[in-house]
Amino acid sequence: MPHDDDRIRTKLASKGWDTLRPTFEEVHNALLSVDDDVAAELTTIYVKYKYAPDSVSSVFAVTWIKTVKQIIIGLAMPPDSIPEGLSAAPPRCHYPPMNGYLTLKEGDEVPRAFPDWVRMAFEYRKTVP
Repeated sequence: MPHDDDRIRTKLASKGWDTLRPTFEEVHNALLSVDDDVAAELTTIYVKYKYAPDSVSSVFAVTWIKTVKQIIIGLAMPPDSIPEGLSAAPPRCHYPPMNGYLTLKEGDEVPRAFPDWVRMAFEYRKTVP
């Protein structure tokens, strides 16, 4: 069963997150559901998604939730297979080895391909140190 961090819900409980909370939940659930051993861990401004709960080097995705105006998702994609729809890191959001980024603002929909991107990032990170 995925390991969720209860502090994430607390951070997003304020009224300011009302418009983006459903979007975050969709992204968060897609990231957690990729495997039973995935763990989400809240830091000050982002959530790390790891395929091994106790490992520091197993991060395959990060979501920045610094501001209620946008969610930035970074995925660790194979360098030669970054899907169209993902971009380079926005300013102040670089997190190695994330190399494909998606910014979602109010009114944006999570791309249909997002679960496929998550699976790709997850599988890729399991094969590289």
